[in-house]
Amino acid sequence: MEFHVTTVAKVNFDYALKDLQRLRALSSGGASSRPGRPDPKLEVYKRSAVILTVTAWESYIEDTLRAAATARIDAAESANDVMSAFAPAALGWLSDEKRRKPEFLLSWTGDGWKAKIKEQLQKELEKLNTPDVSNISKLSTRYLGMDLPSKWYWQSTSAIKAKKWLDQLINLRGKLAHRTKEFYESAQVKHADVVKSIELVRHLVDRTEKVVGEMR
Repeated sequence: MEFHVTTVAKVNFDYALKDLQRLRALSSGGASSRPGRPDPKLEVYKRSAVILTVTAWESYIEDTLRAAATARIDAAESANDVMSAFAPAALGWLSDEKRRKPEFLLSWTGDGWKAKIKEQLQKELEKLNTPDVSNISKLSTRYLGMDLPSKWYWQSTSAIKAKKWLDQLINLRGKLAHRTKEFYESAQVKHADVVKSIELVRHLVDRTEKVVGEMR
């Protein structure tokens, strides 16, 4: 089964990466050349960099899952080719008693079932406000037929490490985005955290592009 996967997600991420690199530079504030504690005013750049890094990752993975899953569904010759996505979509649809009538089943005939899976995919992506390992693993297994996070490895970094670091980054973003003034005062983000966050997501995107590209 062959299909084409768009790379628009990567193009959009690369644009976001430019802004992240600017924030990375601003967050350093020339700290390497000046002794003493960094200027407190730099904290806003570091917090913003972490939050926007996760935002860029979330947009990328949503777009990638949507494009790759849609291509896979379109290329399927029968529901058996995408049963991991077909079964939960069908069960969810049938759970509504109002739909248990013969005339409503017509929407599943022919290639209609493909549209139903895509509708379910869109609903799940709209709820993906935490792009962590667990959620991405579930969605990729269901719609791409593989556990995408298990493929996140590169030189000197195992999938176990990459997954751990991503969840740590997501957790940090959550604290920065939702906690109070007390959190800001007690837990400063270091410039090293910014650098690590951006580099981690950049590697995740590159690796995801390679893995999804091999599905074509």
